Amino acid sequence: MGGKTPFTAIRKGASRYLVSNPGDVFRYLVSNGLKNKLVMLTIHTQATIAILHDVAIGNNLQSANFLLSKEDLSKLLGELEAGGLICRLPGKEEADPSSYKLCRALHEISLLDVLQATDQPIRCNQPTPATFYDRYGMVAQKIGVFNHIARKFLSEIKMSDW
Repeated sequence: MGGKTPFTAIRKGASRYLVSNPGDVFRYLVSNGLKNKLVMLTIHTQATIAILHDVAIGNNLQSANFLLSKEDLSKLLGELEAGGLICRLPGKEEADPSSYKLCRALHEISLLDVLQATDQPIRCNQPTPATFYDRYGMVAQKIGVFNHIARKFLSEIKMSDW
C-alpha cells in the first residue's frame, strides 16, 4: 500500500508513534506499562498483530486495548484485506474484527507480511530494551537479533560512502 495512513505521527521521547488521536498513544503506553520505553514495533503494527489474533479467534478483546476509533479500525482492517491477510465474511460489518476470517492460518502469517500489508517500519535505531524481551519472549529474541544485525550493518555505512 502507499505511505498514506489514517494515523497521526507524534513523538514521545525518542520514539515516534502513529495514532488516530495523539492522546491515545499516552493512554496506550500507560495502560500497557510502556510509557517512556522504546518499542521497536509501531503502535500501528502492534494494533495490527492484535487484530489478526482477534480475527483468528472471532472477537475484539486484544485490539480493544489500542483505543482505535471505528474509522481507524475499519481502515486498518482494509489494509489487511488489501494485503491478502484477511477477508470479510459475506454480509458482515466492516469495522469489526469478528466480521473477518484469516486468508491463511495465523502461524503462516509472518511479521514481514504484516509490515508489507500496512507499510510499517521496524525501528532499529536503538538497542532492544530488556522490557521488550520480558514482554514478547521468543519473538523478542528473533527481533532482537534482527535489530542487532541491522544496527551493526547501519553503523558500517559511513556518510563518506554516499
